[in-house]
Amino acid sequence: EMPVYYDPKQATIQALFQWTSTSVRVVFRRPEFYLYLVLHVALTAITIFSEDLPWVSVNWKASGVVQYFTTFFVTFYNGHCFKRYMELYPACMDVLMGVQLFVWETTVKFKHPDLRRHRLQAVRYMLASTYLFFMGLT
Repeated sequence: EMPVYYDPKQATIQALFQWTSTSVRVVFRRPEFYLYLVLHVALTAITIFSEDLPWVSVNWKASGVVQYFTTFFVTFYNGHCFKRYMELYPACMDVLMGVQLFVWETTVKFKHPDLRRHRLQAVRYMLASTYLFFMGLT
């Protein structure tokens, strides 16, 4: 499919109910979406009607404590991840910019036809080392 670009002059209602070229269409076609929807409805129904079911006993006070700590740690973890991203992104961009400048320099400085093979080997070596560097980060 061709990419669909944002049109700021499009009516809001039309944009809300657009079906083609959206991720909504892709999500509704996946079976996992319906599996999670059914699981959510079932767990919600069990929670609502748990007073009538003797085998389901939920201590809501304990649940509140778990919810508090989960919220705290998710917020802390997201802040930590964002901080790490803000440190790593400029460093990764510097590495990629260095590779681009290296390729540009070799293209400009080594124009002689006899140096073509050496230029290609040097660029391949640089790209391979950059690939290994990024794979080492993950």
